[in-house]
Amino acid sequence: MRILIDFQAAQENLHRGIGRWSLSFVKTLLAGSTHEYWLLLNTGLAESVEYYRQEFKGLLPAQRLLYFHPILPVDGRDPANDGRRELSSELWRVLVASIQPDVVLASGAFPGGAS
Repeated sequence: MRILIDFQAAQENLHRGIGRWSLSFVKTLLAGSTHEYWLLLNTGLAESVEYYRQEFKGLLPAQRLLYFHPILPVDGRDPANDGRRELSSELWRVLVASIQPDVVLASGAFPGGAS
């Protein structure tokens, strides 16, 4: 089974509850699994990309780390960002579809309000 993990909510909460929980949960999933896992990181949350790249080094092949490049800014609290946010959402959908996952696992229920 091909499983894509969208790690944006974890990236937004790098050292807080959902971030720590998501990291632990995904590492547990990867341990000894026969499934094909892919990890999607949002480059708009640049401060966390290298951190997670290092955390998953040796657990996932480098080619299974995907990088989503949103058109910034996309902060949902500012209506001036609506067009960029909608275009970025479409780019995300195209990237996800290109992997053809059987399952998409989001690291949190409500990611992306400000990013």
